[in-house]
Amino acid sequence: MIDYILKRLREPSTYAGFAGLALALGLTATEWATISTAVAGIAGVVAMLLTDKAAG
Repeated sequence: MIDYILKRLREPSTYAGFAGLALALGLTATEWATISTAVAGIAGVVAMLLTDKAAG
């Protein structure tokens, strides 16, 4: 499940979908910027904690 989510997060269309959802929920550009920055920070921490798959 985590692998599926991480693959979706690598796709630009996911971010376009998040932006559309934020707009539909009535978030301002400032609120969206704050939320996306927080999500990017969390994703960075998760990326540091997950192990890489062995090559080959």
